[in-house]
Amino acid sequence: MGHYLSAVAIMYASTGDARFKQRGDVLVAELAKVQAAESAKFHPGYLSAFPEEFFDRLDARTQVWAPWYTIHKIMAGLLDMYQQAHNEQALDVLKKQAGWVRFRVDRLTEAQQQADLRTEFGGMAEALANLYGVTGDAEWLRVSKKFDDKLMFDPLAEGNDPLVDANGRGVHGNTQIPKMIASARQYELTADQHYKAIASNFWHIVAEKRSYVIGGNTDGDHVMEKQLGGPDDFINVWPLDSSVNRESGSKVRSQKEKIKTEHKLSDAKFATRWLKLKF
Repeated sequence: MGHYLSAVAIMYASTGDARFKQRGDVLVAELAKVQAAESAKFHPGYLSAFPEEFFDRLDARTQVWAPWYTIHKIMAGLLDMYQQAHNEQALDVLKKQAGWVRFRVDRLTEAQQQADLRTEFGGMAEALANLYGVTGDAEWLRVSKKFDDKLMFDPLAEGNDPLVDANGRGVHGNTQIPKMIASARQYELTADQHYKAIASNFWHIVAEKRSYVIGGNTDGDHVMEKQLGGPDDFINVWPLDSSVNRESGSKVRSQKEKIKTEHKLSDAKFATRWLKLKF
């Protein structure tokens, strides 16, 4: 649903075809009704197709898929409807949903929140940072930073490579890239050098040492791991698994991150890399 809202909003902005805006407007109005109805059962502002109890499971570290991942898509779609299709109701629904996010994360200790971030959470930090950018309300920037993954961010801020897990396997690529897009956005909004270092160091590690000529950077959805004990060089990556294609989702997301870092970090290498990408 969130991706569809983004699609019709962007198509309207690109073409001026009112049919796309009309479709998005209808969906936003219906989502507002759902949000109002769900507020009678769940904490006010909640908006999703699954019950809020999924987040209780997440907090308890019991089995659940990735509920934040889905919430992010809805929030991004609502923001696109506001920015690209000028739908004021979309911003109202989004701010209520962001208020619910604040409720969920503020009730946790930092250790509990960091534990939750071991489960894929999409671009929650970016969505909240973008909401700050639109509204100027610094509260949303504060909540955005609740999704800073210290396991990734702390090493990257120091120029170190955290993209291999404790078992020597490359970490899940799609999970990491939205975090870096958020870092680039936070740097753009605040000029905080901490976020600049995270985004730019990640880009250099992935683009220059862990990417294939076709632009992909994962093998079976995971960032390529280098052979343990070998030289820190691209030639030392594990051989391709011929049964798996390079994962397209991370390729697209990583190019989004590269576009953002190119624009925000002013390094000609970023633009050169983008121009060389072939799909």
